[in-house]
Amino acid sequence: MFDLPPGRYFLQAEKNGEAAWVYGPRMYPNVSRVVEARAIRPQAGVELTNIDFMLPRQETFTLTGRVEDARTGEPVSPQALQAFPENSLTNSGGSRAVVDSAGAFRITHLTPGRYGLIFFAREPGGDGAAIKRYDRILDFSGSSAPVVYQIGASVTVSGVLRAEGGELPKETHVALKQRFDNLIMAGRTFNAIVAKDGTFQIAGVQAGTYDVVSYCLPHDTDHAFFVSQAMAGDREVLASGVTVVEGVAPPSLSVVVDFRGGSVSGRVIDEDSRPVQRTSVLLMSADRRLRALDQYRRFDVSESDGKYQLAAIPPGEYLLTLWPDDDPLATQDPELLEVLDHHATPVSVKAGENLALDLRLTAAIRELTKGFY
Repeated sequence: MFDLPPGRYFLQAEKNGEAAWVYGPRMYPNVSRVVEARAIRPQAGVELTNIDFMLPRQETFTLTGRVEDARTGEPVSPQALQAFPENSLTNSGGSRAVVDSAGAFRITHLTPGRYGLIFFAREPGGDGAAIKRYDRILDFSGSSAPVVYQIGASVTVSGVLRAEGGELPKETHVALKQRFDNLIMAGRTFNAIVAKDGTFQIAGVQAGTYDVVSYCLPHDTDHAFFVSQAMAGDREVLASGVTVVEGVAPPSLSVVVDFRGGSVSGRVIDEDSRPVQRTSVLLMSADRRLRALDQYRRFDVSESDGKYQLAAIPPGEYLLTLWPDDDPLATQDPELLEVLDHHATPVSVKAGENLALDLRLTAAIRELTKGFY
């Protein structure tokens, strides 16, 4: 490779072989899993050598299966069904299925591994015209046994929301944000506006596991709150998530939001105590298991005077860190978080209290994060 601008790059190597074989893929440094891939950082005038790959020869197989109505067992004809491998840096295309007149599908040239399947179909029990998207996870061993995916009618999730420590703003929403424990698909979000009496009905929810979130529009730090409790019937679901099975609504939800969260505010300054603007301030739980939950992450970008504010934080132990850019998605990069972890400031957030803390963007942090953007 020649003429690469300085920056941060991920490399992947693969090669199509004969009809029944492929080679790879492998990602640098010769690993098979995306989460183990590491970036290279070419610099101007510097040649990187020994960037080697050893591609394994892998047999390919054919996946067959069908989609059926979860209630009746009748076949449902899927449209635009595609399989996307989890461990690939180039998931732009996916492997497209061939579907016959009876609704059975077939995808050829798949290697064993985990895939995300995406397809569209008419919703069972619907009006016959509604086409819905469906996502499924496939752990494919290469077996010739057909897979069967059942789909049911979407459901309405109902419940009641109440507030502690304040009054709900006029336009308060409750939402279900879908979880996925993989790197393939982004979950969907279903939401509803809370009525004056605190009740809500979230329509069109499909099977999956969801986090319960709540927010108000417009977003206003003077009316900031966090979800302190979520119950589905007599079961706590704030940490575990709400599970919706095909065509079956979960028990009524009871959600509590609390206005007595803590807050952290201050300025981002440089080594000469001058304000620094457009710098990301990230607060994340000190408990790595909780970091994937929005509930335990807060993000802001410093203003022209360097000020930042993080509000409605559940009490607990957190790490506060800086990222010299204003792209919030970059701070979710696991490799970047490993770097920032060592320069984060531990903070203890208490209910109803504001922690005033100025953060210094040092040359050391700038240097460590160089090449990430």
